[in-house]
Amino acid sequence: MDTNIPGRKRATTFRRAGWLAVASMATLALVGPGAGIALASDPVYATVSGYAAGSADNNHEATWGTDCTKLNPGGSTYLLTQNYAKVIVKAGSDVSTDDHANTIFENPLAGQTVWADSNGSDAFDSGDKSISHIILCGPTTTTTTTTTTTTTTDTTTSGTTTDACVDVTFTYSVSPGRYSYPLLSVTVTASRDVPQGCERSWSLNAYKTQGATWETSGTQVLFEHDTITLNSEKKSGTLTVAEPPCYGQTDFYEGTTRFDGDDGPLPYYPDSVVVPNPGLIAYSNGGQACESTTTTTTSGTTTVGTTTVGTTTVGTTTVGTTTVGTTTVGTTTAFSSGALGVTATPKPSHDVDAATGKPRVTPPPTDTLPTSGTPGGDSWRLVLLGLAALLTTVLLLTPVRATTRR
Repeated sequence: MDTNIPGRKRATTFRRAGWLAVASMATLALVGPGAGIALASDPVYATVSGYAAGSADNNHEATWGTDCTKLNPGGSTYLLTQNYAKVIVKAGSDVSTDDHANTIFENPLAGQTVWADSNGSDAFDSGDKSISHIILCGPTTTTTTTTTTTTTTDTTTSGTTTDACVDVTFTYSVSPGRYSYPLLSVTVTASRDVPQGCERSWSLNAYKTQGATWETSGTQVLFEHDTITLNSEKKSGTLTVAEPPCYGQTDFYEGTTRFDGDDGPLPYYPDSVVVPNPGLIAYSNGGQACESTTTTTTSGTTTVGTTTVGTTTVGTTTVGTTTVGTTTVGTTTAFSSGALGVTATPKPSHDVDAATGKPRVTPPPTDTLPTSGTPGGDSWRLVLLGLAALLTTVLLLTPVRATTRR
């Protein structure tokens, strides 16, 4: 008769539960959701049609057509939301692009992805630079539009007269795109005398930010704004702003809009897919964190003749320092950290008194303490697979108890 039925049942139940746990952990690690698994389909990239070198003229949408608009989305790729006749993507820097600063896409479709193919490989790869701006021309839709182009007008829109300025080229003292921080001065010059009726305006803004990059800039506050207008009476001008304290951002752009939250939106990442300023030409981000200020208070100083009795300084605290002539008697320094508070009672005596207060330790700010959470990325998958392997080993090495009968 089997006298160990309960024990054998428990062992069998344990082994079954163990194998079930192994299967569950392996399944979760392999198919569970996480940052490392792309749930969306791979992007469909548009076909590169050609390239153009970087130049001031090529940075203007009017160079590419009369129905072109300019965006500054940032990032490395851009997903088109509709069909276009032509899309030009400018690389963030002209350095080492070999005349591939502008990538041209002819007739790209909605849902396709465009990028700055700065290395000329015809494919999006790690050698491509980030996007400075994108020019979208001739959006094609299913709607029928009737336009009349036989009438030419010289009306001014946003401070720019289109036809009167057609033969004038304006140059800048800085290269378009990302610029070394801080960008505080820009000179704009017309290539020739500006004809009557031609008028173009530019602005330079300085913002106080919360970080040294566009991605970490956080909430921005307009620090300083300058604007110039070139016309037939003025063919050159210089914009100048002061450097923001701590972290900052400067934007050089066409137009007179202030972009201060009232006259145009403030720049903000990442809520807006497109940078609020569509005429952005050059920009810079940088600076450093503000130094924390420590208030030093000196109290209880009594001077008798040439003797100083009881000098207490909060911050670096000196308790009971007595100087007689050129001899210092009994100098005690208590705590050199501003984070420890010491209270001392000065007495008019040549003796050194002990501090009567108990040091109060200020705990570190909670935002600097490490926070608990799940492992970043997909490392938790490796943990689960490791546990499953360990449990499998235990189950395989654990012998099955033989049945004993009497």
